[in-house]
Amino acid sequence: MKSNSPPTPSLTQSRPSTDQQLSYTFHRHGTAIRSLTERFALVFVEGPPGSGKSTLAQTLAADGALVQSFNRPGDRRRLQTGASAIVPKHRKGTARNILVIDNADPVRVLSQIIELRTWIVAGWRLVCMASQRSDQVRRAIRDHLPSPDHRTAGADFGVYALPGIPAPDRIALDPDSWPYSWLHGDLIDALSAEDDQASDQRRLDTVESICFAFNPPIKPAYRTRTFEDRMARMKRNLADNQIDEQALDAIARTPELEPYYQPRHSRPDALMRFARLVAHAIVQPLNFSALARTYGVAPHTAEAHFAALERHLLTWRQPPFVALLPSRPQSRLVRRPRAFFTDTGLLHALLEVTTLDELLAHSLAAQSWTNFVVNALRHHFGLSPAELPFWANHTGLQVDALWRSRTPAPVQGTRATPATHGGALCAAIATLEPRPRLNRVLRTTCERLQLDTLWLITPGNRSYPLSEQVHVLAIRDFAQLRAPAAPACG
Repeated sequence: MKSNSPPTPSLTQSRPSTDQQLSYTFHRHGTAIRSLTERFALVFVEGPPGSGKSTLAQTLAADGALVQSFNRPGDRRRLQTGASAIVPKHRKGTARNILVIDNADPVRVLSQIIELRTWIVAGWRLVCMASQRSDQVRRAIRDHLPSPDHRTAGADFGVYALPGIPAPDRIALDPDSWPYSWLHGDLIDALSAEDDQASDQRRLDTVESICFAFNPPIKPAYRTRTFEDRMARMKRNLADNQIDEQALDAIARTPELEPYYQPRHSRPDALMRFARLVAHAIVQPLNFSALARTYGVAPHTAEAHFAALERHLLTWRQPPFVALLPSRPQSRLVRRPRAFFTDTGLLHALLEVTTLDELLAHSLAAQSWTNFVVNALRHHFGLSPAELPFWANHTGLQVDALWRSRTPAPVQGTRATPATHGGALCAAIATLEPRPRLNRVLRTTCERLQLDTLWLITPGNRSYPLSEQVHVLAIRDFAQLRAPAAPACG
């Protein structure tokens, strides 16, 4: 279904009003976070650098929340003192009794959880702005705190993903702004740049700041199978160490040689180079063995590096939908997750794409469009990666996303199956064809998955139905999608 041919409608990058989008988006983010604080004592707001965490903190502060930071010594002492040191004016307003910790990370919050527990006991709610995933915080809190203090210390916490200004919000305000959103992504720093080159440089700086801050060493993938191989490797290491010792002795005798000496160590841009490699394998089933062979590392090293990119909110994995459907022969299904970037602007920065014309002419234009559409579906429905799977088999059939709508399935032609229990089963396919047609592949996909609705999301200007089940949805009409009732893989 995917095609690299540019769409026929003219794609003009209409630059939307950033101020209007900020006001609309962060009002919605603030309302969602305040509702989370009514349910959880500890809320983590996760977002990559430049996604607007500090702006959101200022929005909450305007409503009466108290904003503190572990980076400032005065705020650190105030946090350790407790809620008794707070001026009563911070306990008024819409966001009263909400403590916002800016520039926080899960490790730092965990190290201070004993002091922060006194705030929770006093009735305050903690909102931590983190630039990393907080999946391991629950287990760490459970290991470091006694069992009676779990709920009191916020062991059951909420997580809110902050992408910046998501594409559905921009499209809702300005339907013609989707080419700009596709190219530049969702980060506020990139959207507020003066031109395309400045936006690309800001996005590249964001990726570099993450990759250079956490740069694990990459070791060559030695395949030691026999005793001779191990002995040869040991002799090479001894020879290399001897060469280093001789070089250091020569520098000690002649200090003028020091500028010409380059010690052997892992490259400082190792993770950056690996991120570029992942960018060229976007929207493909993850094969760490193939990535390891391409990069010259061990498979477990490639998997650890991808996990590092995930932990720093650069990439995410889309799980496959492998549920068994009754009365249908099951072909070989793709069971590996697919690699996605959290922001298409970061993806284009790694691919060195700065203009829309370069993007449409790129060999990965279709994959980038799929990344953009699936990210938009996630933000529009508010689903986690595990709640929006894809389905594909080895014969060529594939859908990019599956979910259930709240609208019940029609009575005529509907088959009651476990997959459609709880709502109509819907699917989406991202395609660059501006006017797709109904073909045998689409009919077979609907019949195989027993879909009630299949959306073909295109960059065209018009939405229209192809059949009772298959509909073409222009990206400018993205708001027509119904919110899901339950995850498709639940």
